Amino acid sequence: MKIVLEFDGSCNSSTVGRTGIGVVLEQNGKIVKELSERTGNGTNNTAEYHALLRGLEAAIEIGAEELEARGDSELVIKQMKGEYKVKKEHLRAMYERAKELEARFKKVDYVWIPREKNELANALAQKAVFG
Repeated sequence: MKIVLEFDGSCNSSTVGRTGIGVVLEQNGKIVKELSERTGNGTNNTAEYHALLRGLEAAIEIGAEELEARGDSELVIKQMKGEYKVKKEHLRAMYERAKELEARFKKVDYVWIPREKNELANALAQKAVFG
């Protein structure tokens, strides 16, 4: 079963602040799961990684075998594709956990999408942070 995962993280500050995630799982163009969750405090990049991790976990829970993970974080997408190195220590553990989860799928493709194409995941992430 192939699933499309759209994920987004949100932070109420440009530095460290309250964070939340939005995750949307689709199969054949139909939404099969949505998540909007607070994730504590952190940076926008940690929020993006939390969103990816929860999305990967949710896709595993519903039995996805192949995944297309779409996000508007150029950093996370390019790090997961191996195009950028993970230089920040606080992101390394999340990156490594994402790679562990990724290994449970037959195939995972990472696709960067512009924010305006990630509206639902963004709205869910904003709802988690700002209510």
